[in-house]
Amino acid sequence: MKKILVIDDSKIAREKVKSALEKDYHVVEAINGNDGFAKAQVKKDLSLIISDFNMPGELNGLEMIEKIRGIEQHKNTPIFMLTSETSEDLRKRGKLLGITGWIVKPCNEEIIKEVIRKYLDQYTSSSVYKL
Repeated sequence: MKKILVIDDSKIAREKVKSALEKDYHVVEAINGNDGFAKAQVKKDLSLIISDFNMPGELNGLEMIEKIRGIEQHKNTPIFMLTSETSEDLRKRGKLLGITGWIVKPCNEEIIKEVIRKYLDQYTSSSVYKL
């Protein structure tokens, strides 16, 4: 079963993503950027990472992803931002860091499930939020 790391300081947001994906994927949760980076260091077999941008602690979403990209096993791991941030500047910075897609909150579980399934099943569609 493919493993997905979900990083968000909101327990409700993590539970929403987990509920959408846990039937088809093994979901690992992290509560902030520091925790997400620590789990990515240990979990070398992640198929995909979903992260919020705004989180308390030393690392926000983009800073954490920059550190995760420094882990050899995660240089090419697909990473989706699931955030309320819509700034074009942030999306450009994210693309430079290798973020695969940007999903804007609020969104329902079906959208999350569809985007992740399509990506992991390697479907191509202009509706998948590719950067």
